Amino acid sequence: MRRFNWLWPVITNENEAKNAAKSGAYMALFVTACTGGLAILAIATGRSYAGIDGLGLVDATLFALIAWRLFRYSLPWAVFGLVLALAELCWKLYSYPSSVGVLTVIIVLSLIASLRGTYFLRNEKRHKQAAAELTARQPESLPTEPL
Repeated sequence: MRRFNWLWPVITNENEAKNAAKSGAYMALFVTACTGGLAILAIATGRSYAGIDGLGLVDATLFALIAWRLFRYSLPWAVFGLVLALAELCWKLYSYPSSVGVLTVIIVLSLIASLRGTYFLRNEKRHKQAAAELTARQPESLPTEPL
């Protein structure tokens, strides 16, 4: 099972959570490069490639923003990236049923991993803040000697 850890990482500490978030960011960069390249090619030739036309530049820009924010461990952008990828997956299934393959599944799984990682990091931050507030609220230690 450890050999598939890159598909579904175990997240038990902050370092693993950051690595999971970065895996989604790298996959978003991959989507940006592929979609942007095909969109530029479609604009240059005047025809679409793999269902991507000139409007693919909008998609590439969105995934570039998602990657940038995932490198900063942003939970809302991780959610947005996953929702966008799932919306595109539904559109692909509706328009071109045979175009969904292994790479699409890997992209979605890495975006899920980034969501899990950023969620873990947010919870850790909240737990640390709550512990710090609890420590600050405790009264200073009382004298141990009798009066």
